[in-house]
Amino acid sequence: MPFMPAVLGPSTRLANFRLAYLPAGLRPIRETRVLIWVDGILVVGRVHRRSVTVHDALNADPNTCQFVIESPAPAVGQTIRLMLNSNAPRLLFSGFVQTVDETFIGRPTYIAFTVHGIDDSPQGQRRLPFGSWTNESASTVATALVARFVPGFTAQHVQAGLPAISISLDGSEGINGALNQIAKLIGGYWYWEDRDLHLFTEELVEPPDPVDATHPFLYDPPITAKQDDSQIRTRVYGKGFGEETLSEVDYTESSIPIRDAVMFNSSGGRTISETQQFTYSGVSRGGPGSVVGTGATPASYPAVAFVPSGTGMGIGLYMYAYSFVTASGESLAGPKVAITTKVGVPNPTAPLTYWYSAPGPGGPLAGGFRGAAYTFVTASGETAIGPFFGPYGPYGAGGEYAYPTLPIGPAGTIARKFYRTPGMPTLAACTAAALKLCQVINDNTTTNIADTVPDGSLGAAPPASNQTGSSAVAVSAIAKGPAAVTARKLYRTAANGTPLKLLTTLADNVATTWTDTAADVALGADAPLSDTSALSQPSGQVLPGTTVLPVAGTGWIEPGGGWAIIGNGSQAIRYTGASGNTIIGIPASGRGAIVATVNFGSSITAAPMLTGVSGLTSALRKGAPINLWVQRDDLAAQTAAAAREHSDGIHEHRIVDERRGEASLVALCDADLARYSRPIVTVTYATRDVKTKSGKEVEIDLAAPAIHETLMIQDVTITEIDVADGLAPRFTVTASSERYTLEAMLRRLGGLLEGA
Repeated sequence: MPFMPAVLGPSTRLANFRLAYLPAGLRPIRETRVLIWVDGILVVGRVHRRSVTVHDALNADPNTCQFVIESPAPAVGQTIRLMLNSNAPRLLFSGFVQTVDETFIGRPTYIAFTVHGIDDSPQGQRRLPFGSWTNESASTVATALVARFVPGFTAQHVQAGLPAISISLDGSEGINGALNQIAKLIGGYWYWEDRDLHLFTEELVEPPDPVDATHPFLYDPPITAKQDDSQIRTRVYGKGFGEETLSEVDYTESSIPIRDAVMFNSSGGRTISETQQFTYSGVSRGGPGSVVGTGATPASYPAVAFVPSGTGMGIGLYMYAYSFVTASGESLAGPKVAITTKVGVPNPTAPLTYWYSAPGPGGPLAGGFRGAAYTFVTASGETAIGPFFGPYGPYGAGGEYAYPTLPIGPAGTIARKFYRTPGMPTLAACTAAALKLCQVINDNTTTNIADTVPDGSLGAAPPASNQTGSSAVAVSAIAKGPAAVTARKLYRTAANGTPLKLLTTLADNVATTWTDTAADVALGADAPLSDTSALSQPSGQVLPGTTVLPVAGTGWIEPGGGWAIIGNGSQAIRYTGASGNTIIGIPASGRGAIVATVNFGSSITAAPMLTGVSGLTSALRKGAPINLWVQRDDLAAQTAAAAREHSDGIHEHRIVDERRGEASLVALCDADLARYSRPIVTVTYATRDVKTKSGKEVEIDLAAPAIHETLMIQDVTITEIDVADGLAPRFTVTASSERYTLEAMLRRLGGLLEGA
């Protein structure tokens, strides 16, 4: 039937026409049509369709594309966008032109250009990421990294609620390296697409069709499946953060002085020093100290205490000291004292419920009106009360029994306290001001209790403010100096820092207190390195081999003995205790002895130490590194390997990353075990399922060849794009239980060499 023109006139009815009608025959053609834009301009008419190839890879390997286009040539850096399906467009590739090769087709006069495109990965690498996160969801960490270090990109496809991780980034690698670390810690995957981050353990959006009898694969190339146990490991050792020893240490010692103990577990753990593995049961952070003899510097450290519910400072370990100021200058800072600020829990917000029985006889609640409330208790203190329940009553004169129900507290809650008023004569008198302690519930699980405490046995009133956290410090005992002192300067470190920096100046020789609410960025100049105060210094010295050492104060001495650092750390001495203002029990020779003359006025501080050391078989040299060491086993995988191999099933592997603390190191080793504790299964096949994409799981259930696996798609090469009407592209797929390419092996080898 020939086409006839139609003219819409005044009497024409639009309902007679099917606007936007798409004939059924055109639908499959449009669904396989490719659209290609370069720099926002549609260029598909100049592109040779059979030349179009897209390579879709997972994690650090970028996605790429290639096609041949006729003049004019695209420019390097211009954007590329490939879409499939004119009906419901599907993104195949988004990125920019990386290289352009000029060539010809058929004859030299027919010029064409081979365009190589790469995804947005290089654009995301322009800034180096810095930061530290402890026990934070990988979702939170990744979202923060994109917001801070990848301008113009989004994180809309970061899977919510990913596992908690601990990670420190020091700018030694780009954002892709940071994402590799995160993916390893959670056993997950990531990629960039259309300037948006995808991070996940399983990408559930639009899964591909299964490969089975109903959804057959292409026969060319033939489907293949293989198993590989060359990378199997069922036990993983992790070597993490390390510090050096400050002295030679005998193998019989129970404590080891180290440069800094902040990264070591206060509850103990395992360590490795060169060829020796050993355990420790605790740590001493070190820091406070005094001066040898009685110098002109302050002889004592200030006292520090939390300001209840105080705010302003950060969270971490802080150290304080002060100096004397005279008309001539300033003395050295005196001994340091440490305090660690803490995060609290919020006050209760959920009301309790309070049920009481019918009148007695014999119940503890007799007569009057009553109300109740409760608080949360943590290891650091107690919150203020939650909502006041009541007043209720009056209770019967014969006595009644009550059964309150208390909500469970947030993480960190170790107990709850139940407060109740005594019987009050009127409703108006029954307020929170009359609350007294009734019971302590020493857990965070019990919800129903019995109120059996008579009014006469009620205890103290609840705290007026939340005592569970504080980021402000009350500094006191700032000693007055000699008559020539006109001021004192109070110094403080930044959170978990080492250098002392000026906090404030007490502009007299009278005041002894200061309340610290200063953020780290508000700190001033470093503490002085030389004494310009012109205060008289007592003369004296301690000779090598001396077994006692006079100091200005011994409040910092460990009662059971320990190690101390003299001066800038050139000497670390061992002692057994203190008597008055004298350190005693120093060896006359050998390890921990005074080996060089010590002048009066020299600083002496408690050395950071590992305590409860066990397992040393030979002495440690001075300067020997001591690194965190963890061992993680997959017992089920060991059993399975033992059955296959007729062995003990243990395959050991070591991971070295000296930036990591213990929790992060454990997470890294566990993630490695999760990936490599079983033989790696890899299946390659081809399909025309347009939902095929790296990062998605595919179910393979075939009788011939017999393959029954659920695997992650790791790599896809897309060809035959829009080469025939209605024919979907060819997707050549590599899917496996874990990817282990040559590039990945080289990256791992490089990490081992760096940590050797």
